[in-house]
Amino acid sequence: MADGKLSANFKRKEFWCKGEDCCNHSLHVHPQLIDSLETLRALVLVPLIINSGYRCKKHNDEIGGEINSYHMSGLAADVRCPKHLTVLQFAEFASLVPLFYAGGIGLYDTFIHVDIRGDGKARWDRRTA
Repeated sequence: MADGKLSANFKRKEFWCKGEDCCNHSLHVHPQLIDSLETLRALVLVPLIINSGYRCKKHNDEIGGEINSYHMSGLAADVRCPKHLTVLQFAEFASLVPLFYAGGIGLYDTFIHVDIRGDGKARWDRRTA
């Protein structure tokens, strides 16, 4: 979309690489990830805040991301938990989205990771509390 939007509710800048001195905020994001996030947004009835979308390899390495992170392929996003939900409740909503159900859902203290990997379901819980 010419206006900087990827969809009705998501802007390009929400998903571009947030690294410094790496790739000049490059962006690679799969349209099905955006569609799935739109579905999740409709389920939770509030705007979603994207903590991390696309990551170039340099930025991913700098933050200690997984070696083969789905963020580097434009297939993943870390999404801040809405204030009216627990992380577990938010993840349960994410599991109602077909491509997230079939892909990855990870729980963290203040956000969830969702991805549309094509190689099978993955679940993990890295909450510290």
